[in-house]
Amino acid sequence: MVSDRKKLFGILFITALCFFLYTYILPKIVFKYNFYYKNFIFHSTEPIEDSIKYVLSNSQKNLKQFDFNLSGFTQDIYLCNNKILFTIYAFGSFNAFAVNNNITNNIFIADASINSNTAYRQNNGKVYHRKLSEIIAHETTHTLVQKKTGLIRSTFLPAWINEGTCEVVAKGVNDNDSLLRANFLQTSFFDKNSEKYAWYYMCVNFLMVHKGYTVDSVLVCRSDFDSIKAETKEFYKIK
Repeated sequence: MVSDRKKLFGILFITALCFFLYTYILPKIVFKYNFYYKNFIFHSTEPIEDSIKYVLSNSQKNLKQFDFNLSGFTQDIYLCNNKILFTIYAFGSFNAFAVNNNITNNIFIADASINSNTAYRQNNGKVYHRKLSEIIAHETTHTLVQKKTGLIRSTFLPAWINEGTCEVVAKGVNDNDSLLRANFLQTSFFDKNSEKYAWYYMCVNFLMVHKGYTVDSVLVCRSDFDSIKAETKEFYKIK
């Protein structure tokens, strides 16, 4: 019995040690180039272009439009630019633009060009792109939402609230209804997931612009996605 307990303890200890090395130590070793700017620490496996200042300034500008406490806040961002490296840290989301580890709150970006402020993702052999500053703002919002609500509650937030809030922060609130509708109808979505995120944005944006919601009130909204989506579709006359 004692021997079995020692074995169990040994297994748990090794597992905990591996987890610690994997999540906290290994990134600092692999991503050896660092750039400190405003509320961000940007890490890369390659030298970092000075144009990262422009990217991070835009990300922070988006965050400051909302009620987030950025005092003393620091966000670590790791640019992989390597499919294998990103897959290691993506936890099954290897086709994503980026992921936020909700334990360490480290952000890992799949692939990006800093000079052109462009992030890339691959899915089924096709390459899609978005503004890198938007991706950073989106993923940083996940961290800030967790700080507001706590780890457990943020983990179980409905996807449309969690991702929709992050998308609105990343893209900004749009109160030009006709332009928003036209842009939505003209968009060629990457896939079903990108269309889903577009609806998350539309719904949260609708609540903020036409219902007077703030980030805090969106995070405690008890309405289900289907009812909010139906109301949003009716308002913008989208079939």
